Amino acid sequence: MQKWEQKSSELVFEAGFMKLRKNKCVNPRNSHVGDYYVFHFPDWVTIVPFTQQGNVVMIRQYRHGSQEYELELPGGAIEKGEDVVEAGIRELQEESGGTCSDYELLGKVRPNPSMQDNWCYTVLAKDVQLGSVRNMDLGEDIEVLEMTPRELKQAIKSGELNNAMMISSLYLADAL
Repeated sequence: MQKWEQKSSELVFEAGFMKLRKNKCVNPRNSHVGDYYVFHFPDWVTIVPFTQQGNVVMIRQYRHGSQEYELELPGGAIEKGEDVVEAGIRELQEESGGTCSDYELLGKVRPNPSMQDNWCYTVLAKDVQLGSVRNMDLGEDIEVLEMTPRELKQAIKSGELNNAMMISSLYLADAL
């Protein structure tokens, strides 16, 4: 398939770490020129932390989009210039107080390629120890819990765990 030609790109809106661009593009199939809006977010990292007992460290935190406390894996935005695995290690410690020395980058997925240009990376952490001091952001309100793979499957089936990126990361880590 032929690549679409981008004629122009204009910054429409910027707030915090989010930018919205309007790209004028040409469809190679029929030469139609249209405006297409793309959200730019930083790349994200999700870490799948296994305890020595084989449980997965999960968090529950308030999310403004759903206006609910959501069941998730530790994770967040990768800071500019930060190594992906180091970002995962940082997020694990900040959000759960978890530490370990055995990490592995498993892969990456696009959260929503129809309108976003970022990636979400998955990092595996083995033999995680909880108990370190957490270093949450001022806007975070997080509960830490451990779940068995069976409990995670049930949480997905019931809708309690409904974030597609988290579920994708759990599959990449063979946690289900």
